[in-house]
Amino acid sequence: MGKQSSACILLVLLGLAGAPGGCHLIFPFDLQEASTEAGPVDLGDREARAEAGPADLAGQEPAPSCQGNVAPNSCVPNLPRWCDPSTNQLVVSCKDCPCAAGTCQSDGRCKISLLASADSYTHYYQPATLFHGGDSPLMIGRWGTDDVWLTYLNFQVPAVLQQAEVEQAVLSVFVDAWSAWTGAKQLPTEVRTVTSSWKEGTITFKDSPTVSTAAVKQQLTFVLKTLATLEVTGAVQISKAGGAWYGLRLGCDGCSDKTLHLASRETSNAPRLEITYR
Repeated sequence: MGKQSSACILLVLLGLAGAPGGCHLIFPFDLQEASTEAGPVDLGDREARAEAGPADLAGQEPAPSCQGNVAPNSCVPNLPRWCDPSTNQLVVSCKDCPCAAGTCQSDGRCKISLLASADSYTHYYQPATLFHGGDSPLMIGRWGTDDVWLTYLNFQVPAVLQQAEVEQAVLSVFVDAWSAWTGAKQLPTEVRTVTSSWKEGTITFKDSPTVSTAAVKQQLTFVLKTLATLEVTGAVQISKAGGAWYGLRLGCDGCSDKTLHLASRETSNAPRLEITYR
């Protein structure tokens, strides 16, 4: 601070600042008023810079991050968003999305979720009767040695899967009820690939489509009124190798005196097939 400024402060304290030969100090409020009087040009310049934002000033926008390698799954026309694990960035161009069908996952794989497009079941002791779900549940199981119920499910699988590498397929069914069940809530099941065409409401036990010789066998663990899942990757791969898709057939594998009632596709708990592929 200069000598003149120090003298001015002393005069102000003595009340003599306005005296002849005194001085005048510009306080902060004076500075604010002066800034306001500078006019809108300076303010407009600041507003324009604020609206532009740092990305515009830099000439380019930063690439969006995958936020921990987790990205929204929405590979649909004009709005694809998937994670490139090599750069940990979101890809937002539809031509860069590798999934021809389904959604792009954070690890670069694709997943498609399909609801059943047709369903029916057949009964050994009613060989000419049509059962096609609807308001009635689907059934699988066996009573005695030969009284068998079999369920057929079809899904509109896209043609792209014929050229893709299917890594996993999971079937979800809703257990609506069971009959004469004791012990653990498990059913040994077998899933076979349907190898000939069929239509809902037109097949019977004596007139049912052909199925693959190979079967995927596993335990179906279930809780009443909930979804139960089956790993059916092998069955989907069998169909892919055969070059045509006609769906899946569900049955029990060596069970006796047990039946399960499954919700049909007409309900809010329709069978669902989820396929993960590359």
